[in-house]
Amino acid sequence: MSLHGTQIYKSLKQIAPEAICISKASPQGGVYLLFDGIKSVAWKKDRASFRIIFASHSLVDDNFSALSRLDELRQRFIAKSAIFGEDAISEMKFDGFEDSLFKYSFVVEVDIYRDEENEDL
Repeated sequence: MSLHGTQIYKSLKQIAPEAICISKASPQGGVYLLFDGIKSVAWKKDRASFRIIFASHSLVDDNFSALSRLDELRQRFIAKSAIFGEDAISEMKFDGFEDSLFKYSFVVEVDIYRDEENEDL
């Protein structure tokens, strides 16, 4: 399966339509989509990296209150794994706590194959 960057973006928005596109972390609660970059993996094969960031306020310093929402987002990715041909979530991690805001991110990595018909690639 060969996906291009814009197709990956559209697929991610299909899974998490409430995600707001950003270029850096936001100081507000919510679900955000961030393009994290592309790295070369092999000849004619790159890996695009995106993050789905979930930020949640907790005035009682309880990061476990976000677990049900994180599990719901993760289950959406599992249910739609056929879009990417595999489970695209390579990592889910805690990104930190700031001003009563807990931040978690799903690292989503998807292989991108360069045009096989172009011999110069």
